[in-house]
Amino acid sequence: MVSSESSKMRELSHLRLIILLTVALNTLDLKMDQRGQHHLNKFQEDLSYCPACFQTQAEPCRILMEAVVADTDQAPIWQNFLNLLPQRSCKRNNQLYGLKGTTTTRVMVKYFGNSKEYLNWTLNSKELKRTFLDTERLDGMQFYPAKKIENFVRFLGEFHKDLPPLAMWLYLLVNIQPLIMPLLYTLGFQVPETYGVCGFTIYQEYAGQDLYHFYNKEFLVKLKIAKHLLEACVKFSHGFDDYRLYITDLTADNVVYNVANDRLDFVDLDTLLVVSAKEAKYKSSTHRHEYIECPGCFAYSPDDIAAHNISDLNIYSACQFLSEDLYRDKTKGFLYPIPKDVNEKYPKLGKTLQRCVDCPRENCWERFSVAKELLKLIEDVLLDIENKT
Repeated sequence: MVSSESSKMRELSHLRLIILLTVALNTLDLKMDQRGQHHLNKFQEDLSYCPACFQTQAEPCRILMEAVVADTDQAPIWQNFLNLLPQRSCKRNNQLYGLKGTTTTRVMVKYFGNSKEYLNWTLNSKELKRTFLDTERLDGMQFYPAKKIENFVRFLGEFHKDLPPLAMWLYLLVNIQPLIMPLLYTLGFQVPETYGVCGFTIYQEYAGQDLYHFYNKEFLVKLKIAKHLLEACVKFSHGFDDYRLYITDLTADNVVYNVANDRLDFVDLDTLLVVSAKEAKYKSSTHRHEYIECPGCFAYSPDDIAAHNISDLNIYSACQFLSEDLYRDKTKGFLYPIPKDVNEKYPKLGKTLQRCVDCPRENCWERFSVAKELLKLIEDVLLDIENKT
């Protein structure tokens, strides 16, 4: 009797599961289609909030949104089921799409306006500038020296000719990426291509998987990533047009890598520190970053950095990421453990990486020269490994 009742209960459970899966499958396509309308609604909200900011985006964004379609290859079916559930509010609201007429182009759509803090601001360029100068944005873009921000805005305006100054000030406060990402891509920096910006939503090329996916991959792949990371950090340090770009949040989820294209990109630069080298007190000197005690976080001195022509902060960030985590745990470095045979043949690899992190004064005046040594070592090891395969 008990066995019979148990059998009926199992049958009922299976029936409920089948019904649930049927409903989920029927709902999935509708849910995916509704996302396009969702982004259109978001843009309409942004446009209603500030018509003077975003009106020039209306027609290009209509065309772009019509071209964006659900990307059915973005995740296994179980992940799509999870996407049917209410989403937790977070700083980054990213979704992956495809483009009509293509089978390979994938689009990452990011919305930056979740905080709604901007609703309390006065929509006036002078007032937004005052807010920018008065606010200590620990989580956003920083510019040094702040009194010269107008020059930077004018420079951005030369690139974003269709964007009114009011919109640029708003983006500087909410999130700099709609302004800086298209410019950096044009200048050859390691960032994804931007297909369009619609209010507080940016449409970018899907450039690869974040570096969390590569911690346990073969050493050859990790070494290629290390090479590209160091090269990118050197390039960002030199910046463009006398503006130095310092990455203050170098974490595995902010950098992606495409194995097929052997390409690395920075996908999140909202906490970028931009410094005008023209205003540096020491115009021919290099700032040597020294570790500031801050377990679990990344501490630096913007004033010290801005006082010099250039800083090795990005090089330190890259070498620390490769060598250890933010708690200085050497077992958590991206490049570790170095294989025994590589360590025996190239003992300088680990030592040079550690010198890049510590930069002791007796043999390290600044990290750019150490990065050059490290890149040469990495290239030698890569060539050796590739010749064996």
